[in-house]
Amino acid sequence: GIYARSLQFAWDRFNSPGNHFQVQISSVQVTHTSGAWQIWADVSGQWTYLSGLAQGLLNNQNGQVISIPGATYDVYVQSTDTISIYVQGYQAECIDSLFGQLFGQTSYDAGLALIEKCGFTDNTDLGGTPFTLPPVPGSAGQYQITSPNFQVQVNVTYVSSP
Repeated sequence: GIYARSLQFAWDRFNSPGNHFQVQISSVQVTHTSGAWQIWADVSGQWTYLSGLAQGLLNNQNGQVISIPGATYDVYVQSTDTISIYVQGYQAECIDSLFGQLFGQTSYDAGLALIEKCGFTDNTDLGGTPFTLPPVPGSAGQYQITSPNFQVQVNVTYVSSP
């Protein structure tokens, strides 16, 4: 009962990685709903849990600016690509505290426990806004991405071309 397979990969010509940019999400400003936020960022396919980098997102107040240390991404793009940035998340409500806590119960009993502890509630969607830039050196700069509940400060630096 042993199964094995060998995979071999090769290419016949070099394909340069494209223009190199560095994207940094420097901060998030709370503009509407305060609370415990679970937020993620997608920078050209590189996902990061921002609340894990900045614990202040888990207990924030309206108007607060929260620095995001370590949210820096190397992005390589061809002339047909775009630099894409998307930050999104939700405000955690009571229901979050029950994740993994209702095992061993019937769905009916677990549903009653949920309603008894949290009422008829769900997490609050904070939204998000897609932001794209062309893959040209002139895209370098500072940007503010605005969503319904927060603003994100982003710095884009042009590093090199192939």
